Amino acid sequence: MPRPVRQKPIEILTEDEVWALIRACSRRAPSGRRDRCLLALCAFAGLRTSEALQVLPTQVKEDKDGGLQVVDLLGKGGTRRSVYVLPGREEPIREWMEARKGLNLPGRLAVGGLRVSTPLICSISNGSKGKPLQARNVRAMLARRASRTEIEKRVHMHGLRHFHAYQLALKGVKLHVVQKQLGHSRLDTTATYIAHLTPKDIGDEIRRAFAV
Repeated sequence: MPRPVRQKPIEILTEDEVWALIRACSRRAPSGRRDRCLLALCAFAGLRTSEALQVLPTQVKEDKDGGLQVVDLLGKGGTRRSVYVLPGREEPIREWMEARKGLNLPGRLAVGGLRVSTPLICSISNGSKGKPLQARNVRAMLARRASRTEIEKRVHMHGLRHFHAYQLALKGVKLHVVQKQLGHSRLDTTATYIAHLTPKDIGDEIRRAFAV
């Protein structure tokens, strides 16, 4: 009989902790600004790491209210969606989009005999400028950034998506809307992301909903 798989408990980061990770990245060094943008895309737009690494600069659009959208995003299973960045959290994304203009990055790359557009989040090192980053390098980057903070929770890239879903749930965003934002094909998958609401969270939301 197979042993039951013991899953590590999910510890939801607070917004202060997410900002601590972002602030652990330099605002002066181009690589720091790039990493700030990547963390913001995952935490404030709910992107998977693989999705964030594929985003093109042309896919980041201003919405009618002055916020940011990532449009025509290719997600898991080949589905496409557009996502919204949480209002008031766009600065790290805008800063990198502006900074990368002065780095002389190639507009297109040769990959596997094809010419493809350079992604928003890319290498800026000489000899590999414009090339996509690898997920393993992103995980190592996050570990370095986390070591510079006082966060005692387990910090990992997918945890930023859990943070995003949790924030939407705290604000009373309907479950099917959270599902669309995260790109889940099944509603029960989305439900696992917000299963960490505490009795206080639930009570506060009910009181807000029925406040006169």
